[in-house]
Parts: sequence; C-alpha cells; structure tokens
Amino acid sequence: MTIGRAVAAAVALAACTRCGGAPATERAELPETKPAEVTAVVTYDPTAKIETREEEVSFKLADHEVPGTLIQPLAPGKYPGIVMMAGSGPTDRNWESRLLPGTNGSGRLFAQLWASHGAVVLRFDKAAIGENKLPHDKVTFDTYVDELRGALNLLRTRDAVDVDHLFLVGNSEGGLHVIRAALGEGGRIAGVVLISSMGRTGRDISVSQNQALFDEAVRQGTITADAAKDKMDLIKQGLDTFIEGRPMPPELLAKEPALAQFATMPDAKLVRDMWSYDPAEGAKQIHVPVLIVQGLKDLQIDPQLDAARLESTIRGNGGTVQLFLAPDANHVMKHETRPLADLRKAPQDAIHGYNDASAKLDDTAVSAIDAWLMAHTGATAAGGAAK
Repeated sequence: MTIGRAVAAAVALAACTRCGGAPATERAELPETKPAEVTAVVTYDPTAKIETREEEVSFKLADHEVPGTLIQPLAPGKYPGIVMMAGSGPTDRNWESRLLPGTNGSGRLFAQLWASHGAVVLRFDKAAIGENKLPHDKVTFDTYVDELRGALNLLRTRDAVDVDHLFLVGNSEGGLHVIRAALGEGGRIAGVVLISSMGRTGRDISVSQNQALFDEAVRQGTITADAAKDKMDLIKQGLDTFIEGRPMPPELLAKEPALAQFATMPDAKLVRDMWSYDPAEGAKQIHVPVLIVQGLKDLQIDPQLDAARLESTIRGNGGTVQLFLAPDANHVMKHETRPLADLRKAPQDAIHGYNDASAKLDDTAVSAIDAWLMAHTGATAAGGAAK
C-alpha cells in the first residue's frame, strides 16, 4: 500500500469509528465552579418582626443529656446567639416553676421576642429540673457551668449562628451560674446580661429576705421589734453554722425549728457551695461587656445591695458594664403597677402572680436589653447586614 492510500484508509477508519465503530475518546467537561456563598451577618434589630421557628434540641455532656428549645429566624443569615439560664428552685427552661401557678414564663417570652428581632435563642432545662433527668444527688456547683458551656457549644454548630456574637443571659440565681460560665469562656463570648441577678452571697440574700419579712411583720403589729431581732439572730447563727459545714446545735433547733431544713438537706454541699460564692467578686473578672437589668419592684433581689454592687465592682476593676433600673419591673421582668409597699405586705401573693396569663414583660426593661444587644452585635461579613 502506498503512503497515500495508508493515510486515506486511516482517515476512513476514524470516520467509521465515530459513526458506530469503536468509541472515540471525548473530552470530559468539568462542572462549573460556583463562588462560595457569603451569608450575611445580621445585626440585632429591635424594630424587626422576623418570622421564627422553634425546635426541640438536646446536647450531651459527660454524664447526662440536656434537653432544650431553640428558636431562630426563618430568614437566611447568621444571627447573634443567646443562651438563657433560669433562676433558683424547680424553675424550668421557660422560667416557670411547679411551685407557682401559670404557664406564662418570662423565659419563653424573652426567647420569642429576641428571636423575632434577629437572634438564635437556646433555653434549656437545667440539671435535675423539668425534662433534665440528671439525678439530684449528681448535681454539683460546676454542673450548671458545664451545661451553660455545652449550650454555647451547641450554638457554635448551628449554621444560622454568628459565633462571634454569643451572649449569656441569666435570671436570679441563674446570673450566678452565668458569671462562672463567662469566666470559663473568657473572650469567646461577646457579652453577658444579668437579669435580677444575685450580687451578694446566697447567705446574705437569705438574711435580707428574712429581715424584710420580719420588718413587715413589725409594721403590721404581728410581732414585736425585740422578738423579730431575736428571731433574726437565730437565723443568722443557723445560716453561718450551715455555710461553715458544722452540725446544727440541738439548742438552736429547739429555739428555731425552721432551721431543721438545713440539718437534713440532701443537697447540702451544693447549696453550701452556691450560698458561699460571691458573684460580685467573680463578675469583676469578666472581660466582656456586661448589662445588669434590675426591677425596682423586685421583692427578692435588692437594686442597691445586689445590682449596684455588681455594677460598681465590675467598673472598679476596669470592666465594661451598664446598669439599668426598670421602675415598674418585678423579679422576672414582668410589668408591676402596684406600689412596692403594697407588694411587701403580701409578698407570696406577688410572687404567685409571676406567670399569670395577663402578666406582660416590662416595656422599659425590654427596650434596655434590646438597645444593648443591638449595640453589641454587628455585620462583619461581606454584603452587610440583612435586615
């Protein structure tokens, strides 16, 4: 075969293979590459009314599982994250207690409100309360810190959360636990909100609460001033004995039978640890911004002895702190129209109304928290804030 015929045959063979013979090698086209999507960081906006969704979540710790409720905006974006901590006793994630009537807890109301303004909010049942099945005898002072930090870590895994703007919020005793958790987190969180938070030791607050009850009883004439003083001396002696871990003297129990609860308390070590801790001394070591919100109609926490003490201690150590006093807010930040003097005449009645269906969050307190959150969040991602 001549060279010309060989070339012609090769061309003909190539043409035939494309028409049904052996397949020709074709170039593989790679899929188009798309630029990475940038999700806008959303600034908290008190004027927003964002549609939200709520879901049940949980997170595991070394020895138990913590159940909670997460509520977040439906609109895409990266939002500030908030972890909430309830107060003392059998108070659940909604800030509702089985000891009080009603299901209108301030925790639930705050979570819904903050989410509608542009935040991802996680509230949970603390150790041995509500659906949290950790046995009471397994709860330690550090358990509450572990749960708060576990909640923060859960938020850090959520795509909708701006991890540079995480906040801890605590009410009453919950503020004490938030302070300790904030110390453990260091600069990994953006700020702390203390609502009606303990600013003294539990021992000192207990003394003040009992003193207020006796002062009112003296005013009403149901006990003499001398008898009230004698009772308070016994209570102080009993509290000091308990805090120091000493056995309660029989002669003291004979004079004040109510002190027997400290002699038989099953979680005595836990209570002793909490009541001897000074939250103001802890709070002054916090190096992120702190907002303190206190109601002037609060029957449990004192605006001067607790809130002002927290504020002055933090500021005195060079911390960034703001104190807001809500004139008509009670201990759980519900609006209270009755005079403080009237509330003190029947404190249990006032406390039993915390979760009434008609009880509303105090507008001035809400506005103060809203303004602080807006000031301490911001849009840092490309594209600006999503409103």
